Amino acid sequence: GVLKLKHNAMVNDTRPIDPKCACMVCKNYTRAYIHCLVTKDAMGSQLLSYHNLYYMLQLSRNLHSSIVEGRFPENSNVVRFLWQFPKGDVPEWVCNAMDVAGIDISSCCSS
Repeated sequence: GVLKLKHNAMVNDTRPIDPKCACMVCKNYTRAYIHCLVTKDAMGSQLLSYHNLYYMLQLSRNLHSSIVEGRFPENSNVVRFLWQFPKGDVPEWVCNAMDVAGIDISSCCSS
């Protein structure tokens, strides 16, 4: 989901960005520390980029595994990922691409 690290609510938050994530950012830095960096230093953006790239790499690996093992799309992380869009605002091109691929994600799309 969307996590707004610039908000003051993060000032004292000692949790990692994502408690389930194994990236070096989530293992070593708190939301409070990243909040401090994001508001003052470019290092905050670099750490967030590292976390986001790690997340997308894991998502891609899981997707690849589900295709190879014949579990796609039933047990796919794609639908779980798309449900994270806070307002059902999955980009239209994603909905169209999945439709062309024969993957039903209509429950995640607004139109």
